[in-house]
Amino acid sequence: LAYELARAGARLTLSSRNAEALESVAERARSVGAEAAVLPVDVTDHLAVVQAASDLRARWGDIDALIYSAGQWETLDVATYDTESAVRQLDVNLLGLVRTVGAVMPGMVERRTGTIVGIASVAGYAGWPLASAYSASKAGMLAYLQSLRMDLHRHRVQVVTVTPGFVQSRLTDQNEFPMPFKMTAEEAAVAIVAGLADGKTEVHFPRRLSIPLKLLSALPRPIYEGLLRRATRR
Repeated sequence: LAYELARAGARLTLSSRNAEALESVAERARSVGAEAAVLPVDVTDHLAVVQAASDLRARWGDIDALIYSAGQWETLDVATYDTESAVRQLDVNLLGLVRTVGAVMPGMVERRTGTIVGIASVAGYAGWPLASAYSASKAGMLAYLQSLRMDLHRHRVQVVTVTPGFVQSRLTDQNEFPMPFKMTAEEAAVAIVAGLADGKTEVHFPRRLSIPLKLLSALPRPIYEGLLRRATRR
């Protein structure tokens, strides 16, 4: 995604916990002529997030856009339930978004311009088996971003919700179940940038998965849960 944004002319600040990996991404972005800075931060550390936003503003001025893509996924089997894993997923996926938005949104509201992008998941449309914490965190992201979109409309700040299906990554590499229509990170990035360029408030893909899941999640809950239980058993 950073590479696609670089090709589109964006000036980037890249953040995660891994400074070495960030620098590799930054170099790739610079190879196509983009400005790219590295600013390591742990989204579960509120003070660190606030400080990172302050450091960024001191370096490059106002923050035009936030793209929140931090994510944590771990299977949760009730027979071996791991409370720490559940809390970790909620902390990174949902509360990390809340912390990061809180660090950049006030400036956008004051200037009456800006864009907030949250990368959620189709797993947030409704609960998935073996994914209680993950589905809850992504559902929380969907509701949080939707509320922000309504609240920030009058301040002319845009909010975009991204709901991908299965995307190749170190997180999906651990999955032992079928992942229909799995995309590469490069394919997902192209879809996200295209959606942003078109001014969409929701970017969901691949549509041959996201649209059926939207329809499936709208079924009465007993029917939905029965179908998902049977699919999981298979």
